Amino acid sequence: MQHVVAANIERCGVVKQRLQLARSLLVARIDADRRHASRGKKLHSRRNRFERRLHAGGHRVRRAWKPAQVEHHRLHGPLHMLAHRLVSCQKQLRALQHAGLRKPLPRPAHGGLLHVKGDHTARLPNQSAQKERVAAVADRVAQGGVALPNGDPLTVERVQTLGGGFGMKPSFEQIHWLFDEAFVDGDGSVDSSSPLSDEFLTHVMDTTASRPLYWPLQEFIYADGELEHPVNWAAQRAYDTRPQFSVSARPLLFTGEAIFPWMFRQEQALHPFAAAMDILMQDTHFGKIYDADQLARNEVPLQATVYVDDMYVDSTLQLDTLSRVGNSHYWATNEYEHDGLRTDPRVFTREYREALGRGDLAGIK
Repeated sequence: MQHVVAANIERCGVVKQRLQLARSLLVARIDADRRHASRGKKLHSRRNRFERRLHAGGHRVRRAWKPAQVEHHRLHGPLHMLAHRLVSCQKQLRALQHAGLRKPLPRPAHGGLLHVKGDHTARLPNQSAQKERVAAVADRVAQGGVALPNGDPLTVERVQTLGGGFGMKPSFEQIHWLFDEAFVDGDGSVDSSSPLSDEFLTHVMDTTASRPLYWPLQEFIYADGELEHPVNWAAQRAYDTRPQFSVSARPLLFTGEAIFPWMFRQEQALHPFAAAMDILMQDTHFGKIYDADQLARNEVPLQATVYVDDMYVDSTLQLDTLSRVGNSHYWATNEYEHDGLRTDPRVFTREYREALGRGDLAGIK
């Protein structure tokens, strides 16, 4: 019986995280559309309907009276009762689906993002021509014999990594312009018989060049202590199970920010790390990186921004992490992508004012 209770509590804990994200998402949508009165009223009504469903399931949600003030919306109620409320959990999950939440794609263990949300041509004109142009470039590269200005071979796998910036702006438009001038001959039309332009090759080299101190450690930020299984090229293993990402698939899909073993064979800057990577990828003994107990006892005020549609870090995981860090506060929004703090000074201004209003900056001159 204890095992059943524990299993149900764990399941409802996942529901709790998703409810928290749903709440933040709905409030963020209202905040994003606050300048559009008619649509704002519709979203406000949707939020109220969603809250009633939560109440019907026996849970109470602390309401943010001002949409801009999205804090930790914790579900209240005796957690020991959750073990007896599996039906309630199922109702909440259906409520989440009704709210329009997308289930996050499975992510490879120890990190590594393969999926690029949506089709990068969806927001651009003449989508079919753009897909055809990308396919023509991939077909030309697949024939071999194409080298980047630094001497690295250009492969279809490396072309796919151009999607690594899709979680920031204006990467979609930049990739569109890049493929528009991919061929030497022509005016942007598809001409697979033409060689690739120097501008295209230089841009691909600069955009996909690996940082030697970053990529070798990219997947090991998740190697916290003793592991049951080695990291073993997590992103590559996930890639291999998704035939839609094959180099021969059309339309060609781009990969996100992920590390692959071929990088250490193809990129000169990573050659010196190849042997060490083979050893590390099979190791299971690592030092502890995170002290969960110390983070829970944290007294230093933390003000964070959670980008609901962040391509690089699943927002459900962000909220779960914040719930485990003491004295933490956050603002959840879908108005920005991963680089919101860098692209709009209003993000920092908002966070600064919230911290100032709580008195977190008292005594700082």
